[in-house]
Amino acid sequence: HKAQLETPKKRPQMENGTSQIEIDGYQVLERVGIGAMGAVFRAVQLSVNRVVALKVLPPKNARNERIRQRFIQESKVLASLNHPNIISGIDAGETDEIHHFSMEYFAGTSIGKRLATTGAMDVSTACSVVTEVAKALRHAASRRIIHRDIKPDNILMDEEGNVKLCDFGISRNDQETNTWKTNPGTKIGTPHYISPEQALGSKQVDGRADLYSLGITFYHMLIGKVPFSGSNPVKVVASHMSEPLPSPRAQKNHIPIGVDYIVRKLTRKLAEDRYPNAADLLQDLEEVKQGNLPLGLRQEMEKRRKELSQAS
Repeated sequence: HKAQLETPKKRPQMENGTSQIEIDGYQVLERVGIGAMGAVFRAVQLSVNRVVALKVLPPKNARNERIRQRFIQESKVLASLNHPNIISGIDAGETDEIHHFSMEYFAGTSIGKRLATTGAMDVSTACSVVTEVAKALRHAASRRIIHRDIKPDNILMDEEGNVKLCDFGISRNDQETNTWKTNPGTKIGTPHYISPEQALGSKQVDGRADLYSLGITFYHMLIGKVPFSGSNPVKVVASHMSEPLPSPRAQKNHIPIGVDYIVRKLTRKLAEDRYPNAADLLQDLEEVKQGNLPLGLRQEMEKRRKELSQAS
């Protein structure tokens, strides 16, 4: 990595107009992203000459105790997870009041950017992405972690088709009771992908909320747009709570009936009507991959067959 260790001509910045940054133990190379809580840089961890992604919280945000706690908690969550479909955490620290943590550097593009560039994905690719994210959620659930912001922008995929879930900035761990947990009644999530229970600020949010958001993401990948859109986030959120999801197959008849069933089951308004966990979702995805119908759909069809038989 000789070229990566050379001092850049111009130091990267946190955001336009701010001072240059220096982080102990790292050579910061370039900014690769920016979000609500800070910026992400490509950097070199000098002790092992390794390229990493370095997430940095500027001092002005660190003065907000709630933001600071969420930032620190994200680094702890990543450290507690170890799965090939989740961006792994490496280290965390503070330099001159600048909080930071490093993660593996993954040279992928977000699904959100791919959709904005190329539109809807083919069914096989969309199913593959959902399968890999479901594996990540299954692992997170085993650690009792709820992501709470599943959306295309937080899913990365490289040219080889490897998929990683990232950005656990508003995640929640049911095993801890620290101040970073959300107050009851607070809406957490992104309006276009938020689950009804998150929209209501419910205290009873669990992993099924992540499955709902994954279902909306699945829909977006298949159709090329979100099911509920508009410039008014309040109306979008209200749609998630009350409007039925348009059938993907009704819009694009090449979508298999089994895939249509999975999307609609993931996005049912009541959490108890969805898949109970990611493991059950993965079983149905595998059935579809093998050319079979999902178990729940087969059971529904058998029930209807019996009802028709009895009626006749």
